[in-house]
Amino acid sequence: MKSLSNFNVIFFYLLNPLEFFSIETKKQNLSMTSTGSLTSRPLPRMGLRSNAVPYVKPNKGGVTLRQQHKRRNSGENNSKEVFSPVKILSPSKLLSPFNDKNLNLPKLLTYEMKVRILSNFGNPDYLTTSEIDVLDENKSTIQNLSCFLTKGKDETISRIVNQQMIKGSIGETWVHSFSPEKSSESVEINFHFRSASKPTAIRIFPSSYLVNANINEFIVLLNGKFVFRGNASDSFCTSAKFDFTCNYATSVAMQIKSEDKALPHVLRDRHGILPFNLTTSFSFSVLEGYSEDGIVGIRKIVFFDTSGNPIKSSQMEITSNNVVSSFPVSRIFKDELTVVTEHPWRGSFNENNSINVIFKYPAVIAAVGFLMPSIISTENEIGVKKMAVKINGVMRWAGKLPKEKLLNDGTSENRAFFVFLTNHRETRKTIPESFR
Repeated sequence: MKSLSNFNVIFFYLLNPLEFFSIETKKQNLSMTSTGSLTSRPLPRMGLRSNAVPYVKPNKGGVTLRQQHKRRNSGENNSKEVFSPVKILSPSKLLSPFNDKNLNLPKLLTYEMKVRILSNFGNPDYLTTSEIDVLDENKSTIQNLSCFLTKGKDETISRIVNQQMIKGSIGETWVHSFSPEKSSESVEINFHFRSASKPTAIRIFPSSYLVNANINEFIVLLNGKFVFRGNASDSFCTSAKFDFTCNYATSVAMQIKSEDKALPHVLRDRHGILPFNLTTSFSFSVLEGYSEDGIVGIRKIVFFDTSGNPIKSSQMEITSNNVVSSFPVSRIFKDELTVVTEHPWRGSFNENNSINVIFKYPAVIAAVGFLMPSIISTENEIGVKKMAVKINGVMRWAGKLPKEKLLNDGTSENRAFFVFLTNHRETRKTIPESFR
């Protein structure tokens, strides 16, 4: 029976080859599973090329016979998917191993700080400062600060964040118009920066030009929160530590430490050494005297460093254009803090009466003390009434000296008058009492 059945198949193929081909392909299609995979039933090879496979439309989710045949010939395993496409990664994913999260880099936070300036030291027209630095919790200076004024435009405001604490000229210094008489007027500077460490303090370096225009009273807001209110110095760097408990912080106390001979009398605060302008020259000009005959007298002039020690006269070259004098002007700069009151230096009060001092080596000067002649010893009041002081060619002080007071017992109260170049309280205390 089996041979007869095979004979009938061959006979039917010879009579109707096209119809036989159609029937066989339908059988193969019915033998496919629901997933489109083929059974192990062999394909008919009668009269066909070994690579000739009829096309059969695959079931949903399946593959065609032609695709399966190609896979068998290539040695691939049958699977549900026709192919696995290669995924093309975006540049962000390709660079993902180098992202901050993967490298564990510190996160940079954005901060907005406002310094609201309420007053200066008396200049009626201008406001100035040399540099404003922001310090983080590691006592390091935060870099890449940008700043601008809240109101108005000022193209020179960037000079206060250029990391140049001491400017070489007034042309390198930020100077802004300001009217302290208007109590409602203030100047507000906005600072924007990013930092991984929390900002905890600012340092304000005063300008040596237009000294009375330096920042005096100011307020600091960090991200809209008050963190400081206080006063700056017109001579030394001011460090203001932020108070995050909403209580206004006080300025960081200055500390004077002894240094070696290479760095004598260097000022420090908690953040390190503070730069200080060295003094190379002084000039004193008498503007007005108490005498009516045009004669003025000076008993003593002493320079003090930041430790309260007088500067030796051997370190100075002293000249004067005053042609009327009883003895050389260098006498009033002798190292002794007191001199014989009967012999003060006298000079004429004319248009060119300046006394000039040039230091052989640049010195750190914290204060200048003046002693005027006593009326008891001179019989006439010849003391200086008004004087102007220039330091390094820049006007630093001009004002009135106190008048001598006569006491009921016949003596006089003739105290020294000081021009302090710093508001540092500890420095003021170091001035020798014998000179007061």
